[in-house]
Amino acid sequence: MGQCKWTYLDDFGRQYKVGLYHGEESGHVMLYVDTRIVLIDFSVIDSKNYSLFLGDELCDLILEKKNGKFSYGLKPNTRADTALNRLRRRKNIYYNIQTMFVALVLISLVFVISQILI
Repeated sequence: MGQCKWTYLDDFGRQYKVGLYHGEESGHVMLYVDTRIVLIDFSVIDSKNYSLFLGDELCDLILEKKNGKFSYGLKPNTRADTALNRLRRRKNIYYNIQTMFVALVLISLVFVISQILI
C-alpha cells in the first residue's frame, strides 16, 4: 500500500497534516487533512491529479505512474485564479514597481554625482 504524509505550512503560519493511502491491488485512494477525510476515489490505476484547498491555498495532489510504480506529490497551485493568488500578484506588482523606483533613484543619483564631479 502506497502511503505518503506531508506537513504543509501556509503563508499565515497554519499547519496541515496531509496523508494519502493508495491501495496497490485495488487502486483505492483516500486522502485526509488533519483528522478529516477529504477524498475517496476507487480504482485509480493510472496517473491522476486532484485539487484541494488547505486553508486559503489551492494545492494539487499528483499521483504519477511511471514504469508501473506510483509517485506522489503535493504542491501549491500558484497559477489558478484564487483570492490568495490575486493578492500575491498584486504584491508582486507593488514590489516590482518599488524596485524599479529605487533603481531609477540610484541611477539618477549616480548621474547627478557624475555631472558634479566632471
